Amino acid sequence: MFEYVNKEYIKNNKFKKTGLEYEKREQEQKSYRLSDDQIKNLGIDITNRKVELRKNISKIAADKFSLDYSKIDLKCNIGESAMRKYLKGTRNMSRSALMRFCSGADITVEEAQELFILFGHALDPKNNLVDAIVIDNIRCKEGIEVLYEECEKNGVLRDVFK
Repeated sequence: MFEYVNKEYIKNNKFKKTGLEYEKREQEQKSYRLSDDQIKNLGIDITNRKVELRKNISKIAADKFSLDYSKIDLKCNIGESAMRKYLKGTRNMSRSALMRFCSGADITVEEAQELFILFGHALDPKNNLVDAIVIDNIRCKEGIEVLYEECEKNGVLRDVFK
């Protein structure tokens, strides 16, 4: 999945969007979100989408980090307090936090895409620069430091690391 995404592709492609316009425009307009019908067509029960996302993130956090919040903070740049709230469901995970989590958790691009679909925004590396950077980072298993460097190099650092 997304085998064509690499640093050369990122460097040479003209992206329609550079960062996390999804979050910035969410209050004004929901057009960037997958519609309920699109999510249903992917075989996902929309009523339990957020619960399913939390379950999957909890499972990954347990498998990859033994739910050690200091490891999650170190590898994903997500503080303990925020991560606890995400896992409990008292706070919704932002797209930027999900990007950092996927990058630091050493998961596959397919697993990341499933999480993003549950989140409501599938990864779109053809049109979105940040998505392409995240996919390349996950595929190359480069981790949060390289994600930070690539975002800075491409001028989207503030979008991912708020």
